[in-house]
Amino acid sequence: MKNYFSKREIALISIILLLLSIILYFSLVDTVVKNIDMANAVFTIFTAVICSILAAAIAPHNIQGTNINQDRLVQELENKIAIRMQTIINEKEFAIPSITYHDTDDPNVSFDKKLNESISVTKKYIYFSDRAFYLPKRLSKMIHTVDNRLCMTVILADIRDDSIYDARKDLYVQRERALHLKEPTYKIRSLDEIIRAEKIAVIKSIYALSKLMERYNINIYLHKEIPFLRFEITDSLLILTFLTQLTTGKTYPASVIYENEKLFRVNFEDYSNEVVKRSFHLEHRNMSIEGLKEIAKQAGINDITENDITDFYTKDVK
Repeated sequence: MKNYFSKREIALISIILLLLSIILYFSLVDTVVKNIDMANAVFTIFTAVICSILAAAIAPHNIQGTNINQDRLVQELENKIAIRMQTIINEKEFAIPSITYHDTDDPNVSFDKKLNESISVTKKYIYFSDRAFYLPKRLSKMIHTVDNRLCMTVILADIRDDSIYDARKDLYVQRERALHLKEPTYKIRSLDEIIRAEKIAVIKSIYALSKLMERYNINIYLHKEIPFLRFEITDSLLILTFLTQLTTGKTYPASVIYENEKLFRVNFEDYSNEVVKRSFHLEHRNMSIEGLKEIAKQAGINDITENDITDFYTKDVK
């Protein structure tokens, strides 16, 4: 029984696949594919593979009578395909995540290790989010040495701008429901209670970071953006954490790490520079107990106490 394809059959199959790929490409690229550069590269790679198979099937017939080794020919074709694929990726500078982490209730040890090691050797670190509860603990307890030239820029939500919190109402409500479903004894808070807690969390974050300024060169800014994600940038990493996934009720939202990537990292750094220019730079007087009480008052929280401001630092960071 015949258990292999003839050269003619391989050639016909390759041609059919090539035609199908062309039809599929033109039918989907305008309606489904959002990254046209990636689509073009994938199409190029796919057609290169098919054409190489076609060449491998036909070439031996054309070179009959010579001493060329067919295995060597196939190996050369494979090498050319690999080189072409790498060239396309390098030219397009595709932002391919090195690692993806799903949302979870447990700290991810490998994630922390990778970020901590990168911060330890970087000269510039940028942190953008709504608040910073884990960052002070990371800097205080998980990172032991850093570059002497390290400059840190931390950009947190300006709690005096209610539009930031109004835009996230649905997220807060969905998260409360998810927490209740996960733990039926959890009491769902009112929207006013949630927003108050979110604003106080920012105040706690600022105070904790201010206490670390003796060890680190940290500049803190208050932004008025809608933080749908948190991003962290070192000299070698870009980390994106999707804050919208807090609606799942998990403690740690999904994140992706881009390592030694050129396109996304540079553009996020440029974006952070733009945000800094339109943000409020906190001075030392703003980060004192009285200064933070004044910011809280401007945000509609008149009854915040010193313990409200300092307990996170004294219990979890110090």
